[in-house]
Amino acid sequence: VDEDIEFERMILHATGALTGFLGERVQTWARHFWNLLRGSAVIRRRKTDLVHILDGSYGYLASKTLGIPTVVTVHDLIPLLRQEGEFGPARSNRISRWLLGRVVAGLQRSERLIAVSSNTEKDLRQHAHIDQGRISVAPLALSSKFRFEGSQGDLKEGRYPDTPYLLHVGNNGYYKNREGVVRIFSQLPEAQRARLVMAGPAPTSQLTSLIEKLGLQARVEFVIDSDDDELVGLYRRASLFLFPSLYEGFGWPPLEAMACGCPVVCSTEGSLPGVVGDAALTAQAQNEEALTAHCVKVLTDVGLAQSLAERGRERVKQFTIERMREDLLAAYGRALAVQSLRPA
Repeated sequence: VDEDIEFERMILHATGALTGFLGERVQTWARHFWNLLRGSAVIRRRKTDLVHILDGSYGYLASKTLGIPTVVTVHDLIPLLRQEGEFGPARSNRISRWLLGRVVAGLQRSERLIAVSSNTEKDLRQHAHIDQGRISVAPLALSSKFRFEGSQGDLKEGRYPDTPYLLHVGNNGYYKNREGVVRIFSQLPEAQRARLVMAGPAPTSQLTSLIEKLGLQARVEFVIDSDDDELVGLYRRASLFLFPSLYEGFGWPPLEAMACGCPVVCSTEGSLPGVVGDAALTAQAQNEEALTAHCVKVLTDVGLAQSLAERGRERVKQFTIERMREDLLAAYGRALAVQSLRPA
């Protein structure tokens, strides 16, 4: 961090004592309304030159910064895209539409927006109607925890052939397409269909039913709520990382897998092409036949698997903390410059 810049972290959330007795969904709404009520007072008490809101879902706070230059990092616009019917029929209630309107208004008011990918930058222009000149693209930095430890021989001779498995990491959100993962796995030839490990929350009843319908109960394993250290181990031992996501604002898991030397097969949706580059085999999420064929290629061609692993490890070198730091400082400078040009 630049020695001339002093940072202070501000947390606005209501405490658990105030919201802990509420249901999970109501707690979420309570936190948002608390932020709206208290945001101005908390920010006003700080004598700050710039406010950086780290999550675009709290973009409404930009309306509470009282003339202080404001930067907002936007990871994705999934709620807005869903409201506009980009992922099937629009589903939202009056409260969520109202809050989302406040979020978009806050983003439009901010001096500078930071998009974590070119795809998110495109979404901001097309769906939130933000001028391109007010958006900086600043890819996130990968944690140093995610790295490959082994020799080239580990890749050349096959990744841990005694316990081969395909890996998926993701939550139960519809866009993570966990059911698609299971369907693709079910289409693999018997010789390649060893195990599927799915890391994330406990499966939904629909996902469990699909696994039972396809007769895969003995071959699908769930690793519930693993921490980073567990994830690193899973990535390093996997024969293949499969990620047929329907949308991503950034896409951490493929990047983490590549850093750990795991070959990647993923979809071309959202930001994923910009994350994986030419270091993965890709196809549209709906083209499960092509994704299945990619998996077979990786699982049967050791040379291809090695090449993808090596390209992936090279690709992740672009996602460094040094690059992110420079991008952030440039965005701060532009936000301050915009504010200085405004009439007093």
